[in-house]
Amino acid sequence: MRDFGKVSPMFWTGKTGKELRGHPEAQIVAMYLMTCPHSNMIGVYHLPKLYLCHETGLPLEGANKGLEKCIAVGFCLYDEDTETMFVIEMAAHQIGETLKPGDRRGDGIRRQVTTIASPSISAAFLERYADAYELAKPPSSPLEAPLQGALQSSEGGLEGAPKGLASPLSLSPSLSPSLGAETKRSKTRKTRIPDGFGISDRVRRWAAEKGHGQLEQRLEHFIGAAKARGYEYADWDEAFMGAIRDNWAKLAAPSASSYVPGGGRPELGSKR
Repeated sequence: MRDFGKVSPMFWTGKTGKELRGHPEAQIVAMYLMTCPHSNMIGVYHLPKLYLCHETGLPLEGANKGLEKCIAVGFCLYDEDTETMFVIEMAAHQIGETLKPGDRRGDGIRRQVTTIASPSISAAFLERYADAYELAKPPSSPLEAPLQGALQSSEGGLEGAPKGLASPLSLSPSLSPSLGAETKRSKTRKTRIPDGFGISDRVRRWAAEKGHGQLEQRLEHFIGAAKARGYEYADWDEAFMGAIRDNWAKLAAPSASSYVPGGGRPELGSKR
């Protein structure tokens, strides 16, 4: 999580800000993408839609609608398969259009680029910033030509018209929140929360190892949030563990006396 970030007031009056007027979901999504706790200085980070919905309070339909509008105006790209977000002009505003010789941030940029899970997003980032930050470009590929056409420079940035995506959905199906994979890779289909979803042995073991308790209360809150907002996920155990880590239920941390021998915490009302 970043401790500091830059957001220009010009966001509201620049070209992109004007294009998002009248689209409150897109305005919320755009501001969230620049300031959310998962973001970083290069603007490329892992962001499941589950987090986007929960942390903005938008229902799934509203979050999808807002994200699609942000993509359509060239503000960002999203790879559905790897759940990778790319806010196109974020690095330029957080870091600068270029780096001075010896700038130590260059090492950090290179490290973060190597961790990008989406090949399409990685290629798009390098097409935009490889020259500016002296990054090695990948070998030529069939994706290079459409990326060059889509990421041509134009005036503006986070507060104006981002550099890129005159036709954002023409890049690759995987860079759209509503289209399929760039290549037909096999993947688990996302579903609504299953009927009778409960605390599996896998989750119980994980919670005991990590010292998380009050699982029944956390489960009740998680199921309610998932149904109310129409969450869809491929691995519901993993989603539940994420909700426990982020304390969706806003449960107070138990006192030291509530720890039990052997690790973990007792459930509320359990006998010791």
